[in-house]
Amino acid sequence: MENEQKELLTKLANKLKSQKRTKKEALKTLQSAKILDKKGNLTNHYKNLRKVLIKSD
Repeated sequence: MENEQKELLTKLANKLKSQKRTKKEALKTLQSAKILDKKGNLTNHYKNLRKVLIKSD
């Protein structure tokens, strides 16, 4: 993943993190986008997001 892409994803994650949503709403959104599976794990197509998610915590 390019550094620019990581930076953009980090900014997006921080922006989304600042929005007031319940955990249930956030999980539902990510599951409907096929980013998370029904158990809340990242799907194979988005496994690189672990790098960004760990960085933004």
